[in-house]
Amino acid sequence: MKNPRSWPTSRATHVRASLHEKATPLWAILCGHDGRRGLVHHLAVRTESRRQGVGRALLFAGLAALHAERIHKCHLLVFGNNQEGLAFWSAVGAQLRGELQLLSLPTSAA
Repeated sequence: MKNPRSWPTSRATHVRASLHEKATPLWAILCGHDGRRGLVHHLAVRTESRRQGVGRALLFAGLAALHAERIHKCHLLVFGNNQEGLAFWSAVGAQLRGELQLLSLPTSAA
């Protein structure tokens, strides 16, 4: 297997966007892909700017950018106790994948 540090990165793309007011973020999105699957790393909208379509618009702009890169599926992570977040993702059509399990490793394990 190749050393991961030498893998080509030209296929990996990240979409980043944010808007600030007086150095305070109003909203932000970070999504990207590894050449096969997309991942929404972060999608955040300041509380007073929610329920105005901002999050949905950001999400669909990110998904469109991934689709343009020929990425046809995108994953995301949500804390199980984030009821507002879970409601948002359900409303935009995200589906819970019960057959998957999230595992984590510390980087010190390398």
